[in-house]
Amino acid sequence: GLEFLLRPGTPALHPSYGACSQALVLYTDNLPATRELLERRGLVFAGEDGHPDCPTFHDPDGHWFQLVDPGDFD
Repeated sequence: GLEFLLRPGTPALHPSYGACSQALVLYTDNLPATRELLERRGLVFAGEDGHPDCPTFHDPDGHWFQLVDPGDFD
């Protein structure tokens, strides 16, 4: 499994995933289940990157991430 450790940090430097200069894309084979699990654990998604199946979020230090199931785009 994959584990995220969230620590207190500074506010995001960029207002959105699309405005940042670099980000990480995380792949999952079950986007709805992974999204639900992360939300239950306290993650707050901050929009999407042009498609509802591309939710984005940032960590406390302002690093942006996108969650994607690559099978959704075959």
